[in-house]
Amino acid sequence: MADLNSIRIEDLGKGSNIKLEVCDVEHDMYWRVAIAVLEVIEENNKKGEPTVMVVPYGPLGPYSRIAYLVNKYRISLKNCVFINMDEYLTDDKKYIDRNDPLSFRGGMDRTFYSKVDDELNVPVENRYFPDPENPDMVMQIINKYGKLDMVFGGVGINVHYAFNEPPRDG
Repeated sequence: MADLNSIRIEDLGKGSNIKLEVCDVEHDMYWRVAIAVLEVIEENNKKGEPTVMVVPYGPLGPYSRIAYLVNKYRISLKNCVFINMDEYLTDDKKYIDRNDPLSFRGGMDRTFYSKVDDELNVPVENRYFPDPENPDMVMQIINKYGKLDMVFGGVGINVHYAFNEPPRDG
């Protein structure tokens, strides 16, 4: 396997159908994600259709920007369905407490939902996390709406992508 760090920027994404945009700095990525998310939502709002997205908890940067733009430009999230990718569980396969600093459910409330004006916010009943007691729930939601408008993955603090940790030296 090629060393991923040796791929030239202009060669990233070649041979793939996945759209790739390279940002000069991390903050540019946050704004680009926020704008891309809101473009999809606004397009669906104009058509009177729901927006169904799978979203990560991190990076957190896009969420503050989405909340800012939603509130400033009065973009309704009332017809959105946000399905989070994951959540930490206890040893007995139950959700960790929402107040635990590692809880993605609590984190989404603190970093995003609490920042969006109530009259614009994603309804509580449309905020989903994978359910360890109902592992088919995510597919059931997607099938219910008959579509998935967007999935954006999370880049973690140690540069992992959606919990795919980079190899450790040694």
